[in-house]
Amino acid sequence: MIQRGCESVGIDLGTTYSALAYIDPQGTPRIVSDSSGQNVIPSVIYFDDAGIIVGDLALQQAKVSADRVAQFIKVRMGDEWNYEFRGQTHTPESLSAIILKHLINEAEPQIGPISRAVITVPAYFTERRRKATQQAGEIAGLQVTGTLNEPMAATLAYGLFRTETEQNVVVYDLGGGTFDVTVVRISPNEICELATCGNRQLGGRDWDNVIVDMIAEDFQAVYGFDPRDDLQAAQDLVIECERAKRNLSRVAKVTVRVQAGGQAHVMEIISAAFEERTADLLQATRLTTEMALEDAGLEWSDISRIVPVGGSTLMPSVRRMLTRVSGMTLDVGVNPVMAVSLGAAIYAQIVESGQEVKTITLARDEPENTVPVLNRIGDVQPPPLPASIERTRGNPWRTNEADADHENNDEMSVCLDGDGVESEFEGDRSAEISLGTGREVEPLSAPSPVVRFVTAHGVGVKTRRASEWRNTVLIPRNTPVPAAASKRFLTTAEGDRGTHVNIEITQGDTPDIELAEILGQGRIEGFPKHESPGRAVEVIMEFDAFGRLHVRAVYEPTGQGVELSLDMAGCLEQEEVDRFRRELQGATILSVFDPDAALAGLDDDFDDDDDHFDSFSASSGGLLPDN
Repeated sequence: MIQRGCESVGIDLGTTYSALAYIDPQGTPRIVSDSSGQNVIPSVIYFDDAGIIVGDLALQQAKVSADRVAQFIKVRMGDEWNYEFRGQTHTPESLSAIILKHLINEAEPQIGPISRAVITVPAYFTERRRKATQQAGEIAGLQVTGTLNEPMAATLAYGLFRTETEQNVVVYDLGGGTFDVTVVRISPNEICELATCGNRQLGGRDWDNVIVDMIAEDFQAVYGFDPRDDLQAAQDLVIECERAKRNLSRVAKVTVRVQAGGQAHVMEIISAAFEERTADLLQATRLTTEMALEDAGLEWSDISRIVPVGGSTLMPSVRRMLTRVSGMTLDVGVNPVMAVSLGAAIYAQIVESGQEVKTITLARDEPENTVPVLNRIGDVQPPPLPASIERTRGNPWRTNEADADHENNDEMSVCLDGDGVESEFEGDRSAEISLGTGREVEPLSAPSPVVRFVTAHGVGVKTRRASEWRNTVLIPRNTPVPAAASKRFLTTAEGDRGTHVNIEITQGDTPDIELAEILGQGRIEGFPKHESPGRAVEVIMEFDAFGRLHVRAVYEPTGQGVELSLDMAGCLEQEEVDRFRRELQGATILSVFDPDAALAGLDDDFDDDDDHFDSFSASSGGLLPDN
């Protein structure tokens, strides 16, 4: 039996809602409720004169003073984006830390001190966005022991590892601001990711915004102006339309009321019209799901269960689509809104147990004449190299055969059969779609399940082919981790110009360097000035059991090596993390809302803080129209 360790918790840091869970003394995962009785809180921050408000009270106050509110922060994680209020600058990391700190403050009186946490992230998050999430935890005063993929967290919460037979499971995760699909192979007491696909710019709030558009269009047709031009009306509309979307999961029509410019307007939203307007969004999730299946080398007939995650999966259109394309009858399971945080708590205990996982090494045997070229400073043009791209196909769970199914193409493409129209057959197979009724997650018994992940994106090195920079992938996307790979590269400098070599680490899935993200760089120095070109540099990459990337480069003639720093653009420097942590320690995060304090000086805010008003309106992630 896993022992209670309340110092370590699991946190679902969501775009629209967040939650904290722990393992109780009986080994059962449980979500902690806040002082108002809510176990899932809105990921919304309100800057009050008396302190900082987080959660439902902040969301309610957004209807009164929208310029004091920060929300939908997760979609900005890892971006160079700031929110300013009264001269103080906040980043996505520091804002997310406020939400994390609120969750901790609410939980500690109930379960004791909290010092460590696993924080969940979308499976398709890049290394930069994962690091930004980890930094948010550090600012909140936590030791982040892992950033867990949300689909894997949900799989743990559903207890699917208790199976006695091998199963293939599709985890369909439609969050508030992101969408992921992960294909998982489950065998007794083991969970292995096979493939993952996703879109960090697609989520439930896109469905909300469709209702916003429907109402704004109707309002403008009647009154001649767009209600979204009024910041306060726009904020009210966002809140009401999110509520309307949730209600449309239970009833055939809802009524939404909006006030703007002295005009009050009431509109009825019919479920059928809403589904018609959102059909393209639903189709996008279907295509992503089929892409994940293709990457795993599976078909729907190979799938035993679909696990929908996130409150937006309760929309009837989502359930019907999953039934139609899979042929599976519906079943019930863990509440999809709470599954991620509960699974994170389970994984936090797995991490605490110190479970060891063996590293998988990818074979990289290549002819000498195809070794890519790495440029030294002061380089000459290298000879042309064969174009190649690696993509994991079929079942990726192989060692020493990782290249067997790789295709060599200049561009990576995905072909999906059919014309994009949903098939109309009813679910008739003896498989299940688990669709959350909120049953309690079962206690976690020993031994802990073995959890294995895949890489969401390829990683490699920036190289040159003739005069063209390119991305040479060493570890392709959907490679099982922990994993290691190495590759030899050649220097190209002549004469006395090449005394060192710069190495840039990339994240991307195609050779197109413009589509890759630079993760970090390193430099090996001290080469003899007159050394001839063509000397070998070996680059070794390794993902550890928690999905963290480590890179080392070795200059073969001398054996000189260097650890490459992954200081990614868009992430904070350590000095900034420390400064934000000190500022948060001195901040007041209110547990009980004081409406009088919140309303005090409101008129002054609108008069004096126009710059902050405009800045937040322009960068609120698509909630308000561009003017």
